[in-house]
Amino acid sequence: MKKLYAFLFGLLFLFSAAAVPVQAAPKTGTGITINVTKDVAGITDNTSFSVVVYKDNVKFKEGTISESKPLVLSNLKAGTYRVEELAKSGYTNVSISGPITISVKGTYTIDVVNSKDTVTPPPVETFHYLALGDSIATGNSSRGTTTSYVTTFYNHLKTLYPYATMRNLAVDGDDASELLARLGTSTYTDEIKKADVITISIGGNNIMDAGENFFTSLNNAIAKANTIKFESDYPKIITAIRTLNIDARIIVQTLYNPFNSISIKGYTGDPELQIETEAYISRVNAAIIAVTDPNYTKVDIHKLFLEGYADKGLMGNITYFYPSYLLKFLRDPHPNQAGENLIGSKFIEAYLVGSFQ
Repeated sequence: MKKLYAFLFGLLFLFSAAAVPVQAAPKTGTGITINVTKDVAGITDNTSFSVVVYKDNVKFKEGTISESKPLVLSNLKAGTYRVEELAKSGYTNVSISGPITISVKGTYTIDVVNSKDTVTPPPVETFHYLALGDSIATGNSSRGTTTSYVTTFYNHLKTLYPYATMRNLAVDGDDASELLARLGTSTYTDEIKKADVITISIGGNNIMDAGENFFTSLNNAIAKANTIKFESDYPKIITAIRTLNIDARIIVQTLYNPFNSISIKGYTGDPELQIETEAYISRVNAAIIAVTDPNYTKVDIHKLFLEGYADKGLMGNITYFYPSYLLKFLRDPHPNQAGENLIGSKFIEAYLVGSFQ
């Protein structure tokens, strides 16, 4: 009887085991696809980036990805996959999804996200030169146009600062009062504000207006009144400039006397006129020299022309003031090209060494 029970129990066990399905092992063959995608956060950017794909921590594949072209890896086997991105200048990696462990076939995605670095451009270098004054700065005279000292000085500045810019706002015939009035207009205020260096030549017309009979005589009443006006206006010119720009270098030339201090043929009366005119010119120059400002430079053209030319009877070498005595009616106190070149060289010297006196 016991043998019968054992036999029946054995049959029951066999039938039960046959009724339980057998579990299949995970597939490890092909059929797995991974898309390695790219995104540059916040913008559209099709720059390519290099990536390395690892399978089970062993380098498996290298490639490039962009926003429009993912890296597609097909027919992969089961395993653990991860991606590393090679550094690229101008971009910072934000995130890389994964690693991912894959055991069944399908399509998987590993996302690589970067941000584009914000590049602050270097500041644009600037250097601005502003010329103020009268016709000595424009180069114009009754005898034509010369290349003024302003151009000579600017050309030198360009050798120091290739990016330098220049604006010449000098006006033919201006005296100190007229220049002062112009400084209140927007054209002048805008230029003054952005200037790094400002040159001034002013005062000649204050005295020139007093010349009569082709500069063979002087109207002392006009010369005196205009000199007093200059003495009042000139400090206001400098104050107006400094109100708008406290840092700009200001370079000013003193006013030269066009008369020879010794007699030459046809101009025997000039030494007396030189002395008479000097009484007013010296006061104009005193006002120019009196300014105290650490960024204010004086170029003593008066002394240069007096000692180098007027005292030798040679003012005709650097001005239009001494045509043939038969052509006295053509007298013009403006500097000729040689005179403008000389003034320009002294402005350069003053800029480099701090003064020319």
